[in-house]
Amino acid sequence: MSKKNILIAFTLLLSLQSFADANVWREMPTAEINIDGERKLHPNIFKVYNLNDAYFKNLLFSLSEGAENATLIALPTPDGKEMNFRVWQTPAMEPEMAAKFPGIKNFTAVSIDNPAVTAKLNYTYYGFNAMIYDSYNTYFIDPYTTKNTGYYICFYKRDYPRNLNNVPVCMVGEPDIEGPQNEGRMYLPKNGMPRTALKTYGSTKKIFRLALSCTGEYAKAVDGPSPVKANVVSAMTTTLTRVNGIFEREVNSTMQLISNNDQLVYLDPASDPFTTNENDYVNGVTQSKNQQNTDNVIGNLNYDIGHVFCSGNGGIADLEGLCDGGYKARAATGSPNPVGDPFDVDYVVHEMGHQYGAEHTFNSSTDVCSGNNVVNCAYEPGGGSTIMGYAGLCGIDDIQNNSNDYFHAKSLDQISTYISSPALLLCGTSPTSSNTPPVVADIAASYNIPHLTPFELEAPLATDSDHDVLTYCWEEYDLGDFGKTFANTVQSGPIIRSYPPTTSRWRVFPHLDYLRQNILSYTGEKLPSVDRSLDFKLTVRDMYNGDGTFNLSNNEVTLNATTSSGPFKVLGPNSNTSYWKIGNTYNVTWDVANTTGGPVSCANVDIFLSLDDGVTYPITLLTNTPNDGSEQITVPANAQTASARVKVKGAGNVFFDISDYGFIINVWPDNVSEVSFAKEISVYPIPTRDVLHVQLGNNMHYDLQLTNQLGQAVWQGDAEQNKDINVEQLPTGVYYISITQTASGERMVKRVLIQ
Repeated sequence: MSKKNILIAFTLLLSLQSFADANVWREMPTAEINIDGERKLHPNIFKVYNLNDAYFKNLLFSLSEGAENATLIALPTPDGKEMNFRVWQTPAMEPEMAAKFPGIKNFTAVSIDNPAVTAKLNYTYYGFNAMIYDSYNTYFIDPYTTKNTGYYICFYKRDYPRNLNNVPVCMVGEPDIEGPQNEGRMYLPKNGMPRTALKTYGSTKKIFRLALSCTGEYAKAVDGPSPVKANVVSAMTTTLTRVNGIFEREVNSTMQLISNNDQLVYLDPASDPFTTNENDYVNGVTQSKNQQNTDNVIGNLNYDIGHVFCSGNGGIADLEGLCDGGYKARAATGSPNPVGDPFDVDYVVHEMGHQYGAEHTFNSSTDVCSGNNVVNCAYEPGGGSTIMGYAGLCGIDDIQNNSNDYFHAKSLDQISTYISSPALLLCGTSPTSSNTPPVVADIAASYNIPHLTPFELEAPLATDSDHDVLTYCWEEYDLGDFGKTFANTVQSGPIIRSYPPTTSRWRVFPHLDYLRQNILSYTGEKLPSVDRSLDFKLTVRDMYNGDGTFNLSNNEVTLNATTSSGPFKVLGPNSNTSYWKIGNTYNVTWDVANTTGGPVSCANVDIFLSLDDGVTYPITLLTNTPNDGSEQITVPANAQTASARVKVKGAGNVFFDISDYGFIINVWPDNVSEVSFAKEISVYPIPTRDVLHVQLGNNMHYDLQLTNQLGQAVWQGDAEQNKDINVEQLPTGVYYISITQTASGERMVKRVLIQ
């Protein structure tokens, strides 16, 4: 390491130590909080922290622009822990606009432990806000109330419910929109020439000038009956900061409020230039008014993209409106409570996604989803789960309540193709970018697999010249057939949902969380029970200082499911009462289910052993052994575990099955048997999240021990009647509780799942 890098690292460590010494974040019991102001955010599960606001604000406001000027800070998590970040200033306003609101500043942060985890922060007149982008664990930090009291609420995105009383409608592409008709231009390139889809994108960053308006009703919704412009701009900037975080990560583009954007912030519904009916977005009135007003106030040549926030329930946007003359401000997003994740991601990013060129990806025609689907983009089952889906709005076809904060492969294809089109070459600015897209080998392949059988896909090892952290995302790429439910009996269309990108090159179908519970089909993932093909596309993302590039495969992996074979199943070991001893020989058995016959024609299998309840399979027991349904294996010396599973996989293929339950290898004695007091003992709830209750049915003395999957004790104690064990701080997974009667020495063991 060079002397310069050593000095930078030492300086960052000193700043983090200083941060810790200041006791910046302190967890608070909700009972001790004096609520002053209105609570706008109501997650199901959260923690409240008290922030040393003066210290934290001074620290952040002292930062300069650019990652090279970063300092280290710690942010709390909803689990009561902390994450350390490098943070630097990143403007979301042009300098003239920023000078008018000196109390508003925006920042980018990157985790020092995992550079793929990034955050967008901002300080406003309301206080501090943060959105931490972390795949399945994206979370938020927001003021606890509308008063800047120093209390902050911290919660995971997954724990914030959608308000089912406020169901939005997105009206993109409706043929009866007033104003310029966009139906005839929806699928046509600006220059009339066919576009070439891009395989890689993101090496050049784009900055677009945003003219962001708001109605008087929006101002009152975010700041009360007598709104103040600085507070309203604070709310608008918080949303923009989070929106930018997604566009920066996904397509390396960002937006800045134009220098005179304050002229578009209206505080009085009676005098703003928009209709008094906030739901007029449905017929395009608000959309058309915004284009007209923005051009009149700002001038059409002085911005690249326009949008208006309102308090109506839904949104509308012209497809490919970005940088397109008389269409670029024809977009509106509204909600009766226009703050927080559902508004920022499900609504605003979704509508701006249309402006950037992305269409709806869901494959449902029920409920609100009826009439809003797009035939050539319906790659997600049901209501979808990515930004351009309709998560939580499709009734019986819903997969989840809120959108995940990333774009589907089809959306990335559409957005990158549009932004890179010749018509947009001169739109926006392109600062120097030091990131290059990853390089991925061709994934084209075809496999025949048995029906109703799990399978897994492995991505080629991608390379990156910058050595950045790479994430992988496998997605089914079969167009939908509207009017059909996404059941495992359909012969076309998507039946497998998208999941957020991870650093693992593998994706298991169905998801491991379900497969390990012996659930092979559930809402969002259906293993086919009929003869059909499944196509899968791979996206590899590269993250550097919060800006993303990607490599999108221009071909697919095709799987041909056949009812002439399957289900392929592991038969033994297949019980949680199984017990193996290291060094001994045991039979592994499975149902071949005609997988040796055509078209699967799999003559051999590979057999693997898991030590962590089926999450990974690091031990290879046999390779290329005949696919005859039975094989003897010898338990290796390094296999001690409280939760083993076996996997049998078709050699040279992608299908497999695993043991239904975890079993023990050399953790407990050979003579494990039913004990006399077992029926008097109750351990509940299983699964648990915070407290495990142990109810002892007599007055005898017991020794208790909680053990993880590797046989390591994570808690121990004793009791005579009842015992409550706090497991809230333990990682999720499988554990075993050992209950030993002190007098007799008899011991029972029970399996526990912590979620």
